[in-house]
Amino acid sequence: MFYVTFFSLYRLESRNHQRKCSYTKDPYHLNHKFTYNWHVKEKKPLIIFHYLRLTMKEKIIFWLGVDLTHFCLSWSLKKQIDADFYAIVDITNKPRQFFQNQKLVNFANTWFFFDHIKNSNKSVDMDYLINFEKKYNIDLWTLAINERMFYRFFTFHKFSRNEILSILESECKLFERVLDEVSPNYFITKIPSRHHHELFYRLCKARGIKILMLAQSRIGHRSIITESTKKFDSSEKYLDLELPGRSLEDLQNFLRSQNYLTTIKKYLSDTGNPLIENLRAGIQYLISENKEIDTQYYYSGKTKIKVVLSVIKWMISGKYRQMFIDKNLKKDISLSTPFVYFPMGVDMEETLLIGAPFHTNQTEIIRHVAKSVPIGFKIYVKENAGQVTRYWRRVSEYYDILNIPNVEFIHPSYDSVNLLNKCALVITINGSSGFEASVHGKPVIVFSDTFYSILPSVYHIKNITDLSNVIRTSLCNKIDYTIIDRFIKWLELNSINFDRFGFISRYNNFFYRGGRYFNIEIKESVMEEFLQKNESILEELAHEHVKKINWYKNQNYF
Repeated sequence: MFYVTFFSLYRLESRNHQRKCSYTKDPYHLNHKFTYNWHVKEKKPLIIFHYLRLTMKEKIIFWLGVDLTHFCLSWSLKKQIDADFYAIVDITNKPRQFFQNQKLVNFANTWFFFDHIKNSNKSVDMDYLINFEKKYNIDLWTLAINERMFYRFFTFHKFSRNEILSILESECKLFERVLDEVSPNYFITKIPSRHHHELFYRLCKARGIKILMLAQSRIGHRSIITESTKKFDSSEKYLDLELPGRSLEDLQNFLRSQNYLTTIKKYLSDTGNPLIENLRAGIQYLISENKEIDTQYYYSGKTKIKVVLSVIKWMISGKYRQMFIDKNLKKDISLSTPFVYFPMGVDMEETLLIGAPFHTNQTEIIRHVAKSVPIGFKIYVKENAGQVTRYWRRVSEYYDILNIPNVEFIHPSYDSVNLLNKCALVITINGSSGFEASVHGKPVIVFSDTFYSILPSVYHIKNITDLSNVIRTSLCNKIDYTIIDRFIKWLELNSINFDRFGFISRYNNFFYRGGRYFNIEIKESVMEEFLQKNESILEELAHEHVKKINWYKNQNYF
């Protein structure tokens, strides 16, 4: 189907003229242009430019998986926009049957990721990978080394260099083939958390495909649709807003009432009865087939006996580490001593592995900070309460941090608001604590671009040898809270009323035993029931995506 759009931009200053007209056709983008050459008898020219554009029906490609948000979104979005839908589905075998057979959303084509990706030691086409990197300016080893399956975190199988390269080659060829075949206008996705999803996202950006990524806005339950989490779309315009006129105390109270971390804590606790659901999930896993071990490299080496033994080991280690934390990390500290605050991030998360790929060793960064602060300052390091989801860190890592001179290691239960109020400076890799610090009137240093690094009180350090000077400069910074006020107003105006973590809790409890077991069969009737129950939420979310698509169109045309 083709749509015709006709634009006429003109300035009429003389009617006494003659003209010649030529016609050009662009076979790739179907843009048809009329160019007018004017023979003007008067000195004032008549300038008229006509632009005729024939556009094909919009094409939208989705990334789908165990996170059901975007399948649910596609169901509602299909009712609001006339477009062809496509999908890459990254899923295990049992829920795959639903995506393969469902009639709720008509996808023009669907690619099941693991059908095209095999873990093998076949010979690798290195010329292809070298040319791919150059063509798209994507560093493949940066993605691969920070893939949790390939290095550091996955204990069931050690991937060889050849295996990793073979997987990368298959992924790159698949994604190029998909984009060549579809030529999508838009890519709708969640924030990538694994290397292959990030690879497809970067490939779409390199090809000029518009991204609609659903992310947390860091204001309570609200979300934002953006091209990148490192810089929200048009956020540089926040200074153009009228000053809301809130005091620093008002801003802190507002942030407290809309606390992002409170939203995460509610999500983590809203998973039913942990003991019963864990038991049910364990039984379901043990009696189920384990076909993924042969078909998906995520499951390489994950026999049931190895998984059971590993879970027992993790649980015992988690208890021991918790006891170590309770005994050795401080719950009572002096806030009268000048200090720099370093909140730790959660390991094995996309925030570090993808968001800050060259700053994943937090212990080493703490050492750098310790070497760089002025002599009169201490460093207060606080463990992240969310690290409990990873059974805490190795005790040896805790010892390493405890042994760094001039560092106080603080218990995860300690109220971080006290630290934000009393610290002189916050240093974070790229966590949301830096945003909270800004609202508390504190200067911030980050090691990776983040959505709030656009603020003048935030310094993105690119060279570690500059850290000492940057710390001293930042300590002298005076924070203009009116700028913070405008930025928060911009976030309010540009975020949407969608509780992402709340929606995840809904489908986790409905389908996945509180998020404990994902390899389950999904019946179409059950999915339809879930969609109907959440129809109003999904209609609003789809409407916001339509608005974003129209925003992109306006950027292109004007």
